[in-house]
Amino acid sequence: MLKRRHLAVALATLLPACGGNGVTTPPTPPPPPAPVTTVIGEGSYNGLEPQGAAVATFTTAQAGHLEIVLDWTLADNDLDALLLRGECTLEELVALQCNVGAIADGPDKPERFGIADAPAGTYSFYVVNLGSSTDSFSFQILLTTAGASSQRGARSSVARVDPGRLFRKGTPKTVLRLP
Repeated sequence: MLKRRHLAVALATLLPACGGNGVTTPPTPPPPPAPVTTVIGEGSYNGLEPQGAAVATFTTAQAGHLEIVLDWTLADNDLDALLLRGECTLEELVALQCNVGAIADGPDKPERFGIADAPAGTYSFYVVNLGSSTDSFSFQILLTTAGASSQRGARSSVARVDPGRLFRKGTPKTVLRLP
């Protein structure tokens, strides 16, 4: 019994000298998952006439940052684009009856635009040639998931955008459905 008491006193005396202060530090939490960007669609079109439009409808299976990169051939031409939530006909779009998520109407090419925190679902993507020349374009649809916080110039999904300003030069004469 006396041995146990001496052992307990010795341990009590020696253990604080081991560098412990009796405070346990919690483990560092793991970092959030790295964002993953996937090309979920891409394509091109040759010969979009002035005042013409092209539309593509696509569906995402996951929520994330949805971004479109649009590039066209003629630098002095004016191609603009819309990203809409759900399917939307040209008639509905012109009547301002579509749920607009983002609009790209800047002068520089390529255009990069999108919706932050876009839910999984169906989207429509319109390209409108407001220039004076027939033009060709290509596009990529990107989805960034798993903790994506990159905005890369995208407009917020809560921003109020007016598709009517795209049609300041008139309603598109033709609408082509992209595959």
